[in-house]
Amino acid sequence: MRMHRLISILYFTAFTSFAESTGSLSSDSVEEPSSVRVGLPIMAISANDGEVQQLVLQGLEHLMTMNSLSAIQCFERAAKLDPDCLMAHWGMAMALYPFGPEKKALKIRALENLQALLGEQSPASEREKQYAALALTLVLHGSDEAYQLVGDMSSQWPRDPILGMIAHHMKRSLRQVDENDFLPTLLKNAPDLYIGHFLTALNIHDQTSDEQRLICLDHAKRCVELRPDYAQSHYLAGVIYYALGQFPKAIESFSQSMKLLEKETKEGNHSSSDSINHILGKIYLAQCYFLLGDEKKSQQESTKIAELKFDKDQNQGVAVLAHKWMGADLPLRLKLAHWEVLNEKEWKALSDKAEKTLKDLNPELLGIHQDFAQAKLATQSKQWKRAQLYHDSIKKRLSSLSDLLSLEVNPGEEPYIRRAIQLGVVYMMRIQSMTYVNSQASWLKNACDAQQGAFLFTPPDLPYPQEFLLAKAYLNKRENAQAIECLEEGLKKFPNNPYCVELLKKLRKQSK
Repeated sequence: MRMHRLISILYFTAFTSFAESTGSLSSDSVEEPSSVRVGLPIMAISANDGEVQQLVLQGLEHLMTMNSLSAIQCFERAAKLDPDCLMAHWGMAMALYPFGPEKKALKIRALENLQALLGEQSPASEREKQYAALALTLVLHGSDEAYQLVGDMSSQWPRDPILGMIAHHMKRSLRQVDENDFLPTLLKNAPDLYIGHFLTALNIHDQTSDEQRLICLDHAKRCVELRPDYAQSHYLAGVIYYALGQFPKAIESFSQSMKLLEKETKEGNHSSSDSINHILGKIYLAQCYFLLGDEKKSQQESTKIAELKFDKDQNQGVAVLAHKWMGADLPLRLKLAHWEVLNEKEWKALSDKAEKTLKDLNPELLGIHQDFAQAKLATQSKQWKRAQLYHDSIKKRLSSLSDLLSLEVNPGEEPYIRRAIQLGVVYMMRIQSMTYVNSQASWLKNACDAQQGAFLFTPPDLPYPQEFLLAKAYLNKRENAQAIECLEEGLKKFPNNPYCVELLKKLRKQSK
């Protein structure tokens, strides 16, 4: 027989006023577990005790702050304690959605559990059943149909803030602009709502103006104040400090995030499969040190990435392995990309080392790096036709990656593939700029247009503006005014980039 179900409303931190102002989810009996520490609005969870409810809600916070592996652990524990808790299985399905074959068994089990519970006479509320149907739609039919269902649910329950957050994430994944963003209203009603500040910072992070970045930073700092013990708070702050070019502050934030993750691992709250968070944080750290000119520390962080250990039997996904590969020997990779700071001897040594040491589960990305290196060597010896062959080789590799992207790839792999395509396009333009010197500026303009920043929390593959190269091309033509303009544009993408700052100071001094 089923255990008696307790449907209660849990209050997180201090959001009673938020509930009163929005009429959020229910007005059933209230039971507040003493140890709840989740920065979300209230939500009713059908479960057999408070511990299960708390685990579901903690999992939901991890889910909303893009910490999928921690979310899976919370939902999995909740489902073991209460196999009939529909929202625990819902959370598992939602958290597993971005993963590929490495989580296939867990995905199938979560979907089967959802379908079984929906097929029975479940004591779950109608809203919880709709959430379960949403997860099934997302996994089985994709984001577009799921987003339509979210819209229907929002019409039925317009004051449900969790639905608003899910819709917000889906719009981001579908690259849609939320013209009626619910976040300002959410924070107006609950100024200390952690998830409201987190999502607002993430949303503004998509913008590029200095003013918007500073607003974004204010929200990230508020996240750290509200949840100083949560690694994602510091990671978010680090990402924004990095975008602002405040590399010492970024190093401080990423280092604190790493310490908290390591502490949680030792305490058993996370498994070593959470290493993707370590990888991304250390990639950012390595890039920060490199951009500050400290190649030794950059190499130390890069070495730590290569030494990270996964669970012995853990089958890691493409995205995790790709990030680990891209982080290993990162200073070498950055130097290969930033060829203009090297002489021919250094370039040849690094190119040879790259061919021996850089390995990739996707041969196309490794090939892009190698083709670019060989094209550079060809242009140095004025072998223009040979350089063009490497350009065409990159073009073919990008076609293969584009075909892969057109398939049903896992959401976790998509940013990795898109970054690889972006890198290839930039390299193609740069090969053309080296081959056709008379039209160098035109090709480099295309490289500037192709370059983008990070994808969500993923560090940029080229952490310096292509405008720096374009500025040097203008300088070769003695067009200093255009060079200054390019450097100023480059600093909008990557503020305080040392190459741009140093050259800009020099040019402004000369123009006086």
